[in-house]
Amino acid sequence: PVMCNSCKSVLNPYCNVNFKSKSWECSICNVKNNFNSLYASNISETVLPTELQSGYNTVEYRLNKKESNWPIFLFVIDTC
Repeated sequence: PVMCNSCKSVLNPYCNVNFKSKSWECSICNVKNNFNSLYASNISETVLPTELQSGYNTVEYRLNKKESNWPIFLFVIDTC
C-alpha cells in the first residue's frame, strides 16, 4: 500500500493528487507525499491506480508473512 510518511494512513480517493509533481496530500494530516517510482511513472489524470478510483472504496491487502493468530477484522465508519 501507498502510505503517508507522517501518519501512516493509506492513499484513498479522498486524497488530493497533484499529477504534475507526482505527489499526493494526505486527507488525515495534510502532509504532502511523493509517489514511489512505480506509481509516478504510470499515474495520470486518465490512468488512476485502484486506490484513487471512487468505485473502489474497499481495498484488501494480503501480507506475505504467515500468521499463526486468528484474523482480525476492523470496521471503520466515517461519520463526516
